[in-house]
Amino acid sequence: MNLLYLHLDIRQASYRYRVEQFKPFWAATPHTVDYQAIVGLSALQKVQSVLNTRRYDWVILQKKLLHPLFIRAITKRSRLVFDFDDALYARESYKKEKPRSVDPGSATARRRLDYILRAADMVWAGSDELAAYSRAKNPRTLLIPTALPPVTPDNGTRKARPLRVGWLGNTYNLFYLKEIDENLNRVAQRHAGRIEFHLMSARIPDNYFRVPWIVTPWGPDREAAWLRSIDVGLMPLRNDAWSRGKCAFKLLQYARYGKALVASKVGANTAVVQHGINGYLIDEAFDWEQALSALVEAPESVARFGVAARAHFLKHYEVSAIFRRIRDYLENPNTESK
Repeated sequence: MNLLYLHLDIRQASYRYRVEQFKPFWAATPHTVDYQAIVGLSALQKVQSVLNTRRYDWVILQKKLLHPLFIRAITKRSRLVFDFDDALYARESYKKEKPRSVDPGSATARRRLDYILRAADMVWAGSDELAAYSRAKNPRTLLIPTALPPVTPDNGTRKARPLRVGWLGNTYNLFYLKEIDENLNRVAQRHAGRIEFHLMSARIPDNYFRVPWIVTPWGPDREAAWLRSIDVGLMPLRNDAWSRGKCAFKLLQYARYGKALVASKVGANTAVVQHGINGYLIDEAFDWEQALSALVEAPESVARFGVAARAHFLKHYEVSAIFRRIRDYLENPNTESK
């Protein structure tokens, strides 16, 4: 089987976790797999790339909303998989201005996305929400969650110190934390000396939070140690179309290190967090203050939740298992959609 990945820029996280980390697995198979970035190409280069697709049994287009002319050319020459892990049909939550050009949520983006979904021989969706959107256009839609490799867990014994609650993410997603700032600040005051709030990101605006966050600048060489250092991982979200399409990647980062999870009851968060088993889901009936106070008052539950979170991660989101699912779908394209 000959495969071609037409992928995003190699600096994007989506490329690293939905293309690059599978390279060693593909290399261990008898299949031939080529990789080409589809972004930043001239029109002529795109035409040349499309014409070359006749050499492949499958072309896997990662997230790029190519013009319908290119999509038609690919589907005449090969079988097309479209892989997406964001709600490209919705405006990004952190953007207030009207989407431009082919930005997510623009009219052009929605038209192109819907055309690609209908034209594809197979669609890989990163979350149940995205899969539901795609299945309305194409029944050959498969759930392919974003995966991560396993890591060696800690010994589970926490020294006598304050509970460390952490958030890891991009600067442009800090607004999610800002929206629960008052809740977290009340927890910090109520349990002063018993809880700490740790944040890892590239940059934090001055005087942005009331919560006394302990900030660590993000760096690839610092991320693992930071994740090991916390006890609880947070993932607040808005309940909007963009956020519901997210793939809960932050939670997977926490879970593979065996951390208890506290997250908004939104989208893929509900698949990763098992309420009362590996963490807490936050909604109108159970809020952030209740969840974090419960963990402060019952520290034994933190370790128990962490063990359960890692077990759930290994069963459903571990990279080798997700690769086998991808490989099997391509080798046996008549597999039932899941």
